[in-house]
Parts: sequence; C-alpha cells; structure tokens
Amino acid sequence: NAAADIVYEIVDPNANIIFGAVIDEKLQGEIRITVIATGFSAENQATGGKGVVRPANPTTSTQPNPEPEPKQSGGLDIPPFLQKRRFQR
Repeated sequence: NAAADIVYEIVDPNANIIFGAVIDEKLQGEIRITVIATGFSAENQATGGKGVVRPANPTTSTQPNPEPEPKQSGGLDIPPFLQKRRFQR
C-alpha cells in the first residue's frame, strides 16, 4: 500500500491509476513493483529519472528464481506465445 501511496502522490491528479496486488509467499518478505505509464506528450517527457524512488538498502536474493509450474487456465485458452512469455521470466 505504501508503494501505491507514493505513486498517487507524484502523478497528475487526472491520471487514471489502476492498482493491483498479488501476495507471493515465495518472495519471503520482499516485494516487486511494476509501474506502467503511458500517454506522455513530447513536452512532458522526463529526463534523467526524476521521481524514481529507490529503497534505502536494496537487497538481492542469492537464491535462483524457481521455475514456475504450469497453471490451469480456468477454461481460458491462452495463446502459445503468451504461455511461452509467462514462463521465460
């Protein structure tokens, strides 16, 4: 929730923000945040990484990422190129 609060503070008041969260017990206290921003005009493009928030003490895991197991699609047909992409991360 703190990450979402930071995003809400620095974006335009008219920005359309969609927030979602997934709890992954395998991360063992770590979090991963992805921000996708679109719709910038040429005159509004930032330079030099303004507004980038970095952790005070970044940590890196020495454990390799486990290979994800294929999940049931719940009746949805996922195109093969998306299935491959999901497992390459």
